[in-house]
Amino acid sequence: MFKLRNTSATQHLNVMLLHPRAGLDFIDLYIFKDGRLDKKSELGDLRSNAQRGIIHRNSLEMITLDPNCSYTIVSKLKSYGPYELWWSIESLNHFTLHSSLKTLTWGLLGGILLTLALHNFILYFLFREISYFIYCAYALSLLLFHYTYEGFFYQYFSNSNLEFLTISSWVWVYLTLFFLFLFPYYFFKLKGEWLGILSLFFAAYALLCTLFYLCAIFNMNLLYFTRFTTPIGLLSTLYLIIFCIIILIQKRPGSLYFSIARIVFTLCAFYDTLIVGGYLKQEPFSWVVLPFGIIIDLVFLSLALGAKLHVMQNQHKTNEALLIAQSRFIAIGQTVGNITHQWKTPIAQLASQIMYLHATFIHQKKLFVNEFEKKIPQMTQSLKYIQESIELFSNFYRNSNEKSSFNPSEEIHTIEKILETKLILHSISINILSEVNSIYAHKNALTNILMILCENSIEALSNSTKVERIINISFILKDTSLLKIIIQDNAGQINAIQFKQLFTFTSSSKKDNFGLGLSIVKTLVEKKLDGKILAFNTQQGLSFEIIIPCT
Repeated sequence: MFKLRNTSATQHLNVMLLHPRAGLDFIDLYIFKDGRLDKKSELGDLRSNAQRGIIHRNSLEMITLDPNCSYTIVSKLKSYGPYELWWSIESLNHFTLHSSLKTLTWGLLGGILLTLALHNFILYFLFREISYFIYCAYALSLLLFHYTYEGFFYQYFSNSNLEFLTISSWVWVYLTLFFLFLFPYYFFKLKGEWLGILSLFFAAYALLCTLFYLCAIFNMNLLYFTRFTTPIGLLSTLYLIIFCIIILIQKRPGSLYFSIARIVFTLCAFYDTLIVGGYLKQEPFSWVVLPFGIIIDLVFLSLALGAKLHVMQNQHKTNEALLIAQSRFIAIGQTVGNITHQWKTPIAQLASQIMYLHATFIHQKKLFVNEFEKKIPQMTQSLKYIQESIELFSNFYRNSNEKSSFNPSEEIHTIEKILETKLILHSISINILSEVNSIYAHKNALTNILMILCENSIEALSNSTKVERIINISFILKDTSLLKIIIQDNAGQINAIQFKQLFTFTSSSKKDNFGLGLSIVKTLVEKKLDGKILAFNTQQGLSFEIIIPCT
């Protein structure tokens, strides 16, 4: 109860009685003029505002004070949650300015939250990192909570289910708390750590509270348990500060931005929670604290995600470098196998000739010199063949990251020599059509690509029943700076599942004719040669088209 008096003898005075808490459920306002009941108003967010003179998100009443009259205002309050006993008495100008400023602030905050949520939602689809998705869910639940808690939904949707609007404010706050603790668990990869266990514990508690308050739809009296859940909510906010100190000491990536966001928001939320719980008095401008904390929180969380994205990009570049290096090891391993297979015949011949000379030396020494002279050219030829294979292998895989001028057709002939045994074994021929004699590009990367694709075609043709097995390779100059390479075999089309799995790691079995090798090819073409690669099913078989810039 409080009293007002208009001391003016002639002037009427208009004042606004504004209750500071938007979510107060029932308010019966009795206005006595000079000791007699002048007016009764039924306010509160569990009562429709359709019949009120001014539709507002807070409970308010405009009173015209007559000259030289005294007024006594008595308010009767009932609420399922915390409530304030005091009222704000404002002039019309002050009320209009203050209300517009507050609406503008929350409107800007809503726009910022939605923009940040949309931005990180797009990043989630780009990188498939769950931290971005949790950030979006956290931002949206935070926005829904405050728009409910501040009465904006009540102002514009008062004709809907008022009980549900009241309950939803408690549902959104604990759902926000759920994402609040879930975010660091995935952001810092805390699985199996004691910090992760505590974070999951508080997240599970918040989720249980969310489900509990949803049940209040059937029994509103469940909201009275707020006095038990609020202290644990305060404890959880203190845990966040301790958590931030620990990760700062551990120097985890993004911990500085995360800690600034969480400490500022936690302090602001802690202050607001004390007001909601009735431990502190709500001041006229105390509402500014929480929007400030929310903006700092979400902006610095975005910076933390950006810092983590930078780490992910560096890791991605490292993985690409390792993948390219691995491609060389794979190709070298395959080539060593091919060359070893080719060496079987000359080494066997060399060994046979040495054994023959050894036997001749033991049993027929007189004939040894003549036989030795006969075998020397054959042994020299075998050793020369092995030496040429070594030189071929060494030149083909000479390590160089620099661009150089070379004839791509000659590289195909080199590949033919390296794969000669396989080509003969499976009766495969390679046809070359070239419009260029020399290009300036990354030789190592291109030869690596051609080797893998030729191996891929040979493997496909080895399982083919066709009599004539051909690999067609074309080098076509599109203009002065673009080279198109087409590699096509006649092994037949591959099925839809196999085609979908091209250039991925999902299929690595030999019967699919592709696997890790094609993923390496795609990486080399796009990252090393700055080009693009496409695959087509033709009537003859699978065709690869590579377009790279060159001079």
